[in-house]
Amino acid sequence: MINILPSSEPAIFAVEISGKLTIEQENEMLNKIEEMLKYHDKVSVLVVLGEDASWSIKAGLKDLKWILSNLTKLNKIAVVGDSKTIKWLVEADAVFAKMIGIGEKAFSSEELEQAWQWIEKKH
Repeated sequence: MINILPSSEPAIFAVEISGKLTIEQENEMLNKIEEMLKYHDKVSVLVVLGEDASWSIKAGLKDLKWILSNLTKLNKIAVVGDSKTIKWLVEADAVFAKMIGIGEKAFSSEELEQAWQWIEKKH
């Protein structure tokens, strides 16, 4: 299930994911980001992962393909969740993301407010 979170910044897409993300839900999220990109050169994404968040293979592959095709349109990515594996993956990927100008950072669920502050910060 996805829950699109309200953001005061028009170039920030924020979403909470729980359960298994389907291809339909992935399409819904990507469509909303594509709509934002009609008005903004770059967008930032804040993803809050529930303890049971997972992706179908189709959704995961579509997400990866979209990201790889749109690297220049991403400003920052904040991932909020308590999975040590996800945190490790985000921290490892952040090194590569930085090389192409994308800020990427992992936060624990207790750090949700800090994640919002970081993603909203202009630099």
